[in-house]
Amino acid sequence: MTKVTFSCGGLLCIGAIQLALGKREHYSFDVAEVKPHYGCTEPSGQQRVRDFVGQLVSEELSIITLLQVEFEMDHPEGYFAIGGACAGSQHEDVAVALVREEEFSFAAPLGATQHGWYNMPYLSGKLAQQPPDPARSMCISNIKVVGERPYAGAILTHKASGE
Repeated sequence: MTKVTFSCGGLLCIGAIQLALGKREHYSFDVAEVKPHYGCTEPSGQQRVRDFVGQLVSEELSIITLLQVEFEMDHPEGYFAIGGACAGSQHEDVAVALVREEEFSFAAPLGATQHGWYNMPYLSGKLAQQPPDPARSMCISNIKVVGERPYAGAILTHKASGE
C-alpha cells in the first residue's frame, strides 16, 4: 500500500508518503516541491527561494524537488542531488531533487538523470556557462498544453527499510 496526500499552496506542495512493507514496519517521509517560476528572476526573488529551500532543509524534509530553479544555489549539507534538463526545446528548464542522505542512498539513474551536485543544471553554476547537452536531454512532452518539459528520476534505497 502506498498512500500519498498533498496540501498545496504557493511555492510548496508537501506530500506525506507512507510505505507499508508487507506486515512489517511502516515508514513515512515528507516531500516538498519548490517551483518559483517567473516571479523569482530578480536577485531578491532568487534569495527568497534560497531562504525557503534552506528552511525546508533545516526541517529535514526527505526529498525537496526544485522545478525551474534557474540560478545558482549552495549545495545543502546532508543532501545529494539528482536532476536533468530538457535541452533544445522552447523551455530549457530543469528538474532537480534534493534527497536526504541520512534516509536514502542512490542506487541508479533513470535515463540520463545526473547524480551529484557538480552535475546539477543551473544550481551548480553549470548552465550559466553552457547550454544543456542534447545527448543528455531529459524531456517529456505534452505539446498541446506546455510543450516539452524536463524530468529526472532515480532508483533510491530507503535506508531504514532496506527497500
